[in-house]
Amino acid sequence: MSQNENGARRRLHTSRGGRAGEVRPAPALSKTDVVVRRLWLLPVVILVGLILAACSARPAVPAVTPIPTFAREAVQPTAAQVVPTAAAPRAQAPHPVTTNYTGGALSPFQDALFSGAGSCSACHSNMVDERGQNVSLDADWRASIMANSTRDPYWKASVRKELLANPALEEEINSACTVCHAPMAHTADLAAGAKPYLFDMGYLDPNNPQHAAALDGVSCALCHQITDADLGTKSGYSGGFVVDTDKARGQREVYGPYVVDAPQLSVMQAASGFVPVQGLHISKAEFCATCHMLYTPVVDAQGEVVGEFPEQMVYLEWKASSVSAKETCQTCH
Repeated sequence: MSQNENGARRRLHTSRGGRAGEVRPAPALSKTDVVVRRLWLLPVVILVGLILAACSARPAVPAVTPIPTFAREAVQPTAAQVVPTAAAPRAQAPHPVTTNYTGGALSPFQDALFSGAGSCSACHSNMVDERGQNVSLDADWRASIMANSTRDPYWKASVRKELLANPALEEEINSACTVCHAPMAHTADLAAGAKPYLFDMGYLDPNNPQHAAALDGVSCALCHQITDADLGTKSGYSGGFVVDTDKARGQREVYGPYVVDAPQLSVMQAASGFVPVQGLHISKAEFCATCHMLYTPVVDAQGEVVGEFPEQMVYLEWKASSVSAKETCQTCH
């Protein structure tokens, strides 16, 4: 045993049987005692070593599969030389989508008052302007909200919700909602003395006589037969357009912004069953207001109509703006 260790193990104490203040050295430890007292430190040393080893070691990181994302990763530039090129001129040819895809056939239905858009597309398809761009009316119309006004699932859900919430107003709701979303079917039923009806055996039923007219939405033969009566007035709002339902087929007039000469008039009359005449009102904002100014009934807790709510005020908003002095709805749309 070393001197330091022996000194560390030595204890000074006062003997119980000796004189007061007498100091005696502790008895020296045997080699066996020293070995035993050293052994209890071994587990502590091993534990500390394991902890240090675990902290310093780097565990293997498993490969992670990247999550797909719609964002495109930035492409790192390469060392290849970039050759500047001039911007390509704007293509003047017809758009390849509208040129190569004609879509399904438009509705060819015909009745005493209206014709489907298919009757008009025979002459108003494959039209190009002076730059060669496709300006076919049917290509733009077929994908529009107007063409799909009766098919719109959100609109149908809204009508169903109103009918369930106000069953006593079923007739009013059906009429108010179909006059602008299924206008040809609505107008034809009113002219025949029938009540407009959407669900069940109504317009959405393929067996309904007005099914084809309803699914054609806000179609050519409806808008172009609207006269200039009451346009831009309160009575002309909320679907208050006027269509002459008295004239027989073959004598019914359709309005457009241009003068139609005699040869073209004969062709259009033979193809569509309508007589084209110039009607400048079709290019005015008041024409659009007939369906885009909408007042809807307000009901109380008992389901009684107590007033009306200005749901859409597009025309009045346009009229109050500075744009009204320069542009109409048709100019932008």
